[in-house]
Amino acid sequence: VTGEFGLWRIGDGYLSPWLQLYVAEFFVEADRKGFDVSTPKLDAAVNTAKILSRMEQNSTLNLSFPSSQSRKLAELHRAELAAYAHYILALAGEPDASGVRYLDKAFGDKISDPMALSYLGAALAHIGDRDPASVSYKRAYDRLDEARTFSYYSSLERNSAALLAIGGETVDDEIRESILLSLSDLEPAQTSTQEKSYIVRAMANLGTSKDEISARAKGVELTENAASLLGTDLKKSISIENTGAGRAYITLDVTSTPISSPEVISAGFSIDKKLYSLDGKAMSTASVTKGDRAIIHVKAKSRFSADKMIVIADLLPAGFEIETLLTPADSGDEGRFKFLGELSEFDMQEARDDRFIASDRRTRWERNRTEFNAAYIVRAVTAGSFAFPGAVIEDMYRPARVATSEHSTLEIAPNGGF
Repeated sequence: VTGEFGLWRIGDGYLSPWLQLYVAEFFVEADRKGFDVSTPKLDAAVNTAKILSRMEQNSTLNLSFPSSQSRKLAELHRAELAAYAHYILALAGEPDASGVRYLDKAFGDKISDPMALSYLGAALAHIGDRDPASVSYKRAYDRLDEARTFSYYSSLERNSAALLAIGGETVDDEIRESILLSLSDLEPAQTSTQEKSYIVRAMANLGTSKDEISARAKGVELTENAASLLGTDLKKSISIENTGAGRAYITLDVTSTPISSPEVISAGFSIDKKLYSLDGKAMSTASVTKGDRAIIHVKAKSRFSADKMIVIADLLPAGFEIETLLTPADSGDEGRFKFLGELSEFDMQEARDDRFIASDRRTRWERNRTEFNAAYIVRAVTAGSFAFPGAVIEDMYRPARVATSEHSTLEIAPNGGF
């Protein structure tokens, strides 16, 4: 068993080698922390790390390896994956000392990816090679500012946090302090899941989450150093004092009910959503009758050329149910709904109870493929007035790149029956 995972379903071939290793690392770490991990699955995951550590030119793994690379770039990419794989093997208690040392000697000064250099440093530290590990960490730190537009997951913040999460206390004090200061100003809403993941792991690896916090407050009652407030409570005079010896931070989470529809956003993308009859006539959301069938057409466009993994989410009005998802075979010159244009071939599209979801990947080599075209058939099942939410497109690993369409109201009239 080679042990490949899938991106949307088991063995679908869409998973990148890096993400395969990311999942394998999760299995190994969970096992090390005492969680119940299936032995066959753990062994299979570690086996994929062994295969990728060997830098084979023609891998037998059913993964989405990058294409359109020169021979030199392809070899460097395999070396970067091998660094991650060796780190996982070291965590799993199966280090390949000679393999790690060869990788460091042959590629340590050629690898440009700071993440791979961090993993290489940690793998070297695991086998006791502290000085080479320190050199690798310094190389990773020096390359943090280098843009890697062809990686979905890479960012300055993710790579900085990863250096601490991976290296922990073995990273030089000066580097640790510089990175912690740079991460302290981040806005959580503008961070990706990858960035959040490595920031949390960095905190845990550096022991910052182990300190006991002590505080007292006026105007509010603290329970385990937390308090719940209503909006009216915010008008009171509230003060909180840190009574412990260490530094403490206050986090304020606000939840509220909007009084108006969200504003249209267009940051890196544009998106539009229209309602059509089955014969292609534009329909108004103010004149739908119960029992009607209609097509919701969502069309989006990207305004940047870097590699991207996008997700389109279209919340369903309460009065509609999704009946059919349309595919490229339903559109174009030969399709029944050719008025929709060419529909996109998505990696995944699903009809859920409350929304339509689709996801696709585009590489920097596909600069001309900037449009995403989706459609699905709905049926009006409940009479009444409902919110007609705007559709959303987002770069899954660059949350600041997002667009929404206009929000409106859906009116479904009764058809005279029950």
